[in-house]
Order: sequence, then C-alpha cells, then structure tokens
Amino acid sequence: MMLLGNEKLVQEARKLVSAYGLEAVEVCLHNIRNDKELGREKGLSDETNAIEDPEVVPASPAPTPAPPKSDDISLASVLATATSINKDLDKALQLVHDRNKKASATVGFQMNSSDDRKVMAAIIDASFDSLFAIDLNGCIQFANQTAAQVFGYEKEELIGSNISCTVGGGHAASHDGYLQKYKETGVTNLMGSMREVQARRKDGTEFPVKLGIKRVYRQNNDLLVAFIRDITEQKKAEALQSKVQEDQKVRAAILDASFDAMFAINLEGKIELVNLAAIKQFGYDSQEGLVGNNIDMIVGGGHARSHNQYLKKYKDTGVERLMGTLREVKGKRKDGSEFPCIIGIKRVDRNGSSDNPLMVAFIRDITKQKEADALQLRVQEDQKVRAAILDASFDAMFAIDLEGKIELVNLAAIKHLDMIAKKTLLATTLT
Repeated sequence: MMLLGNEKLVQEARKLVSAYGLEAVEVCLHNIRNDKELGREKGLSDETNAIEDPEVVPASPAPTPAPPKSDDISLASVLATATSINKDLDKALQLVHDRNKKASATVGFQMNSSDDRKVMAAIIDASFDSLFAIDLNGCIQFANQTAAQVFGYEKEELIGSNISCTVGGGHAASHDGYLQKYKETGVTNLMGSMREVQARRKDGTEFPVKLGIKRVYRQNNDLLVAFIRDITEQKKAEALQSKVQEDQKVRAAILDASFDAMFAINLEGKIELVNLAAIKQFGYDSQEGLVGNNIDMIVGGGHARSHNQYLKKYKDTGVERLMGTLREVKGKRKDGSEFPCIIGIKRVDRNGSSDNPLMVAFIRDITKQKEADALQLRVQEDQKVRAAILDASFDAMFAIDLEGKIELVNLAAIKHLDMIAKKTLLATTLT
C-alpha cells in the first residue's frame, strides 16, 4: 500500500468517515486494538509514518454493520497510521467513541433505514431556510422545498441546473470562476462563515440573504452545502429602525437647539428626557444628573414636596390647571438657588395610547426679563418722585429741547403764566 503523508491521511480519513459514519470508525479502531493485543497488526511503522500491505481482520463481531472488507481494510489502515503516529490507540478510540456518542445524542437516531432517510428528508424540507447541495462544478444535486419556493422554481427545475441561476449582485457570470479557483486552491472566504449576499429568483428579482457554506467530504465526489436565509423582512425592519433612529436624532437636535429648557416626565414624576438647555439652565453637567430622578428636584418656591401630590391628582382626575397654559413659577438649580421662569405643559400620548403618557414641560428662564421689568418700574417711580419734587417748587421751571420746544414744566410755571393745563405748554416753542 502507498505511504500516507499527513495531508493525504486527513483527506482519506474525512472521506471514509463521511462515507461510513463515526460508528464504523469506532468499529475499525476496536479491530485495530484487538489485533495489537493479539500481536497480529501488520505494516505499522512509527519511523515512516506509513503503513504497507495491511491485513486487518476483525477479532470479534462488530456491534454495528461494518463497511465491505476492502473498504474496512482501507479505513483501518488510515486509522492505524494515525494511531501509529500518535502512539496512543486507546486515546484515539475513546475520542472517536465520545464523538460518536455525542453525534448520536444530537441527531437522536441513525440513518440506517429508508424510513429514517425519509424522515430526515421531510425535516430538511420543513426547514425555513433554503438548502442547496452542489458539486464542485456548481451543479445542483439537491434542493429542499423551501429553496424551490423562495427562488420561484419547481424542485425538478433546480436539480441539475448550475447554482449561478440563484446568484445575484452581478456575480452570476463569474461564479463558476470562483468554484474553479476553490477547486484548484481549496481557499475561499465563504467556507465556514456567514455572509450577506444578493440572491436572484427565477423572475430575475433580487433579494438579500444570509449565506453559509460547508463542504461535505464523500468517497466519490465532495459536495458544497449552502444554507440560505431570506433576510428581506429583517432588512426592512433594520431600515425602519434606522429611520426611526435618524428621526430621533433630528428631533433631539431640534430640542437641543431650543433656548428653552425641556423636560419630559411620566405620571410618576420621573424625568425621562431633557434637552441641553435644561441641563445648562439648571446647572447640571450632563443628563445623567436629571434623567431617572423625580421632577421635584427642579421645583422651587417651596412647592417641591407637594409636587407629587399635584401629579397624583392629575393622574386620578385628569384635571390640571397648568395644562395648556403659561404660568410663572420658581425653578431650582442644582446649587439650590432659585430663579423665575415661565412654564408650559403639554400631555403627549406614546404609541397612540393614553395608558402611559408623557408630560412635556417647556421652561423659560425669565430672570433677565424680571430684571428689566424691575428696572423699568424703578425708572417710572423715579420719574414720579422727580415730578413731585419739581411741582413742589415755588419757582417756575421749564425744560426745553435744542429747538426750543417745551418738554417739561412744573406747576409753578403754569400758575405763573396763568395757563390751565400742562399740555397747553407742551410742544410750544418759546419765542
């Protein structure tokens, strides 16, 4: 028998295991061990990593049907060479036994009968994923019912056709070239991994799929098995989610561009959303200091403790005096300082339901407005005081502009000139 190098050994082992299953491998390993114990193993050589002219004869009846004798010898030879290299037959036997046991537990039954094969075929056809098995020339050897339905074919149309008929994205013409390169080099980026690609139906329409490919080693010719999942709905959902996220970003940007502070709270008073103006106006470093906390933390004017009672009353009755109106209140910053503000509140139902609404409050800091109003009031008061002082004078007083127009007179001036009212003199030019 020819010497088996490591690569050849692996290839032969894969083919034989694919052809006969792990149970047959285990049987042959038992045979090898029995032969070694009886001193009848032949052709094993630790130095050459090879086996020459082996004659392996089962020492005891196999627990499961074994391959034909010639194939049994071939399989045993490969395994014997492997165990000769590893110098640990019992370990190899235990390894295969464990793998066989695990495989049996996973599958649940062995494909030993035509009924079993029919059951497995029915399971494959019931899969939600499309399944194709092609040879290394790209010819479809098998397709399940889902594949036929998803791609718009009858199963009979697919069998014998080139797999390129299902390839989209402009790669159909070059697909055979990919397969040829794989045959020559054994290298492909798709093998053993999942990738999103475009698939093509019989009517020419294309759709996104997730593709996974696995090579199945067989005695005569290997197959490439492709599992294909239609992800059209997933892509639609992702696109919708992306649009929602973009809309949220736009809305957040609009809110953050507002000069007014914005708070969105639930009916328990918990803050769920704030904008940048709210963070800055109330003296916080980030939204983390506000979101999740009770809104009463920003309520001033001594109303913080009773604020939750207002919310409970609204929750119970649906009546709120502040809703839809503007009112002056006191806000409280992080440092405890208070400032005047105008607040407007609007109820927003979420997802079209009134079960879990948000109360959205826009708050405008009117500190500067209040300061301006106070200044204006002081000016007016000052003017009244000055007018009273002037009117108390015994001397007549006239105030004129550069054009000589009278802008201000006191009572003494009016009496002195014997006029009835101030307005008679106002805007009169002195001559």
